[in-house]
Amino acid sequence: MSFKGHSNADLDHTPLNNTWLYSADLGDANGWNAAGWTGAKYSLNAVDNNSNPIADTIFPTGMDEAWRDAGGMVAVPERTTALLLGLGLVGLSVRRRVL
Repeated sequence: MSFKGHSNADLDHTPLNNTWLYSADLGDANGWNAAGWTGAKYSLNAVDNNSNPIADTIFPTGMDEAWRDAGGMVAVPERTTALLLGLGLVGLSVRRRVL
């Protein structure tokens, strides 16, 4: 979903739950604080399956990270970050079995 070219989009009471907002430009959106955001995913230094960067989501003034967290939005981490986290959990599991 992208709002590029739709300046001043009105998102008042728009259900954007579980929407993929990769590369979306919401900078000029109005009524965003009354929209549904639970589970909406946005890009934050994300890459696609071919390691090509995905443009970060642009948010309106006031929609900071704390607001997005409270709204139930999910930041999609960089693939290597997710991989390192997964390997760390596997390592802990293996270590626990050995001890």
